[in-house]
Amino acid sequence: MQQKIDSIQDTLSVIVSEPLDAKQFLTRIYILLSKFIPVDTMHVPIYDSDSGTLTYKAFVINKKPMLLHEVFHLTGEARKTADEIKKHRILVINNSNEHAYAKEIANYFSVKAIISAISLIIQTAANRYTGLTFAAYGENRYLPEHIDLINHIADLLSSVVRHLLVRLEKDCQKKSLVSGSLEIRNLLEHQRIDLILNSQDGLKSVIDQVEQVAPLESPVLITGETGVGKELIASALHGASNRADGPFIAVNCGAIPESLLDSELFGFEKGAFTGADQKKPGYFEQADRGSLFLDEVGELSLQAQTKLLRVLQNKTIQRVGGSQPISMDVRVIAATNRDLSRMIKERKFRQDLWYRLNVFPIEVPPLRDRKRDIPTLVQYLINSKLFEMNLPFQPRLGPKAMEQLIDYDWPGNVRELQNILERALILYKGKPMSFPGLALKESNASTETASFENNRFLTMEEMMIQHIHQSLLLSKGKIDGPGGAAERLDMHASTLRARMKKLNIKVDKIAS
Repeated sequence: MQQKIDSIQDTLSVIVSEPLDAKQFLTRIYILLSKFIPVDTMHVPIYDSDSGTLTYKAFVINKKPMLLHEVFHLTGEARKTADEIKKHRILVINNSNEHAYAKEIANYFSVKAIISAISLIIQTAANRYTGLTFAAYGENRYLPEHIDLINHIADLLSSVVRHLLVRLEKDCQKKSLVSGSLEIRNLLEHQRIDLILNSQDGLKSVIDQVEQVAPLESPVLITGETGVGKELIASALHGASNRADGPFIAVNCGAIPESLLDSELFGFEKGAFTGADQKKPGYFEQADRGSLFLDEVGELSLQAQTKLLRVLQNKTIQRVGGSQPISMDVRVIAATNRDLSRMIKERKFRQDLWYRLNVFPIEVPPLRDRKRDIPTLVQYLINSKLFEMNLPFQPRLGPKAMEQLIDYDWPGNVRELQNILERALILYKGKPMSFPGLALKESNASTETASFENNRFLTMEEMMIQHIHQSLLLSKGKIDGPGGAAERLDMHASTLRARMKKLNIKVDKIAS
């Protein structure tokens, strides 16, 4: 322990003596202390006990420092808790959901996961308190040795914080600072993605690939079954790239009618067609200097594929009704659950477009192949849904609930898991949650029955036709709305209609 303390104190003394600006100063402290304690975010709050306001002057997230002036008023129980906190020198929070002050801050910044925090508290004026707060995702992240370490360096760390405040004041005078809550939320969203992807099984290799290709400009093709989280991987890729500060625009290609494809992707000029009463930028323009995620790219028609290829080759688009090409700086990330190589052989997908998109392929494994990730996912998804649905309780899992979730094969992948948990939360009545409907044997029997016909293994297309037929039979031909086939398949109705058209599935025949 003493060796760690001496090392930290020596480095902190050097940092204080160097002519660093506030951002450099923050980053150096973050990097240093993250070697010894868990740190996902570090921030500098200032609490005014007279007004009950909390002002954030600085944030560091994923080694990225931000200077800001974010002020909000604590309310009710949170303010009472804050007035108690100021009496401490070091505060440890093991679960943000069980701490009024921490929960209100988390809600303000839309942090849905449980976090732990450790804060050094310093009084700077009669009713004014500041300090340095370190936060990490998960419960009970700060162990006795971490608390002991902060206690040992508290005096020097207090001096460091005072030096930091001087640098912050100096840098803040150089420019006018506004609310940074939107930027903080965006960065925390990328951290949320990192949390979900912090897996032990199949996704580890996927994340290694994401980290490898993210800094480059190469197109990426993400493949995998429906519901595995392809958009999540695309978002993580964008967040780890040099374009992270730019927009991330996600487009479901299968949901865009063929007649609207040009105007949706490339935009249109005023007067281009009836109803075009003003100019509208398309998805490509909206994604300029960022990333465009083309989900279900295999659903595009051959004509649409040709137009997409032209854009990728020329890096320009032309609005509907426009006469001038517009240069685009967009990184394209595509995704599909279809076998594009087979579609090329069947002349349903352009080979030259496939070469353009398939520069760096990433295959996302189904949830059944990474079952060790399920406990982490379950905890995250429950917390996320509690926050999203504004539910006041913290549910408990029954003794065999997790075993049921792990044993099930999850044909609908993460999306199905999310739906199962959301349904259980809606029906929750205080008893431990269980999932008796998830029967492994029934699932396997059903899959084996559906996968074979006359001792022949069905193709993916034949399986898809059978599955859609079954959903339409159960819904009596209804596609939209509650109980419809689209809801049963967890698809957009427009996507289902487009797929039915490609597979030549007629609703009237099934209904009759």
